[in-house]
Amino acid sequence: DLNITLADIAALPAATFKLAVVGDLNMSGGRPDWGNPHLEVDSIGVKGPLGPLDIEGYIKFFDNDIIYGNGMKGALQAKLDLGVNKIVINSHIMFGYTTFNYFYVDLSYLTTLGTPIVPPVSMFGLGGGVYYNMLKTDDISPAALLKGTTNDLNRYKPASNIIGFKASIVVGVGNGTPFHATGTLEMKFTSDFGIKTVELDVDAAMMAELTSD
Repeated sequence: DLNITLADIAALPAATFKLAVVGDLNMSGGRPDWGNPHLEVDSIGVKGPLGPLDIEGYIKFFDNDIIYGNGMKGALQAKLDLGVNKIVINSHIMFGYTTFNYFYVDLSYLTTLGTPIVPPVSMFGLGGGVYYNMLKTDDISPAALLKGTTNDLNRYKPASNIIGFKASIVVGVGNGTPFHATGTLEMKFTSDFGIKTVELDVDAAMMAELTSD
C-alpha cells in the first residue's frame, strides 16, 4: 500500500493506493527472468476530513473478473455534523464490460432532523438509483442479513437487456430512534422499456438510531 497525504492540512483527507507489479516469470539459466513487467493500480481509497465533512470512499479496478469482466466500482460516504442535525450522504457506482457494457449508480441522504409529514411521522431521508444491463440477485448471506447490507452494490450482477430504476424514502416517529423504516420501490424494464418486474422492499427498526443502521 502507498499512503499519501494530500496536504499538510488537518482539514484534508489522506489517500491510500494499492499497487502491484505484474509480469511473466520464467526461469532462464537457473535465474528468474521477468518478462513484460508493468505497474497496475488495484484500488484508491480516501478517508478523513474535508472541511466540515468527514469523508470515506474507495475506487476499485477489476480486470478479467469471471463475473464482472473489466471495469471499476466505488463508494463514497460523507458525514456532516451540525450538532442537533447530522447528515449522511452515500453513493455507489459501478461501470464495466463483459460481452456488453453495464453500469450502476445510486445516491442517498439521511438526516437526523426530520421533515414532518403527518404527526408524529417525519421524513428523514431520500434515495434513488439507476442501472443498465444489471440484475439484483437473490443470494443473501446470513452475514449480510445481520449487517443490514442486503441491498448493497455487491448483489447486482451483469445481465443483458435490463434497465432498472429505484427510489427510497426513510420515515420515522419522533427523532427516528423509537421507530424508523426505509421503503424502496424498484422497477425493472426490458431494453425496449417493457415492464419486467416491480418490487417493494421495507426495512424497519425500533429503538435504534438512524445513523447506526
